Amino acid sequence: MKKLFLFVFATTITLQFKANNPINAIIGDISYDVFKANHSELVSENQRIQIHLNYVKNILQNKPTQHLNYQQRSNRTKMLVLLQKYIDAAQFPKNKKYSKRRPCFIDDENNICAVGYLVANTAGIKVAQYINQKYQYEYISNMHDDVLDKWINENGLTKEECATIQPSYWPTPSYNTEAMDKKTATSTALYTGVNLTSGLLNLFPAKNSSKALPIIGIVSSVGQIHFGFKKFPKPYNSWGTTYQNKPERNVSMWNIALGTSNLLLSTWRLRNIIVSEKEKRKTPKSQIGFYLPQSIDNRLAGGISFVRNI
Repeated sequence: MKKLFLFVFATTITLQFKANNPINAIIGDISYDVFKANHSELVSENQRIQIHLNYVKNILQNKPTQHLNYQQRSNRTKMLVLLQKYIDAAQFPKNKKYSKRRPCFIDDENNICAVGYLVANTAGIKVAQYINQKYQYEYISNMHDDVLDKWINENGLTKEECATIQPSYWPTPSYNTEAMDKKTATSTALYTGVNLTSGLLNLFPAKNSSKALPIIGIVSSVGQIHFGFKKFPKPYNSWGTTYQNKPERNVSMWNIALGTSNLLLSTWRLRNIIVSEKEKRKTPKSQIGFYLPQSIDNRLAGGISFVRNI
């Protein structure tokens, strides 16, 4: 009974997740459902997009076109050939703005969406860039533009068909880039300066150094270790692809390593100071001694010794 409950619970979450994150605004995830009926393997995000585009292309190929004129039918055939080239290239844009699936016409790396690719290879890249400037992360059904509407009509398509082609893309976290957060870099530099300085002073201490320096080293070391763990970037998996910010990972490892080293060194130095102070307290500062030496002629003599430790 428990296993059945867990299965139903997991299935409910999966269905809810798909409902909130469909790959297409018109037909949802039907393409993937059809694919899963004959395949059991997991797919990457790129493969998921290819599955959707191939599914839509087959639908468009089988739709009647008798209502179109000769030029529209010719252009529509050309669109399907271009769409297949685009699918095979598998160079898709990335959604770096939204936390859920969202279309992206052209991303900041000049990766272009399927409809944008068709526009660029027929009307020209400037037209695609014009549409992107107005509607970069918008759904085609919400794009109200005469230039786009004219292009759709001339190429024997409908706005709904273009909206059906348009995939939405899984979010790509911005921290997966090679950039490092400025606050992380600044804090790391400050911790490094303090801990390297205190480490050197603890390694080569002054003759009468106090406990303040190793205590400062311990506090700053614990802070740097905590900061390293706190800022360690978590790997992010999206449809079989794992992302992680390498610079922040390396800096976090540096913070943990340096903090740990200085913590051990400062703790060792503090222990030595405490042990030394205990030994000093055991030894009396002043000592007075009495003695009765025997003289050469067997006469008694007395003496007092006074020793003071400095």
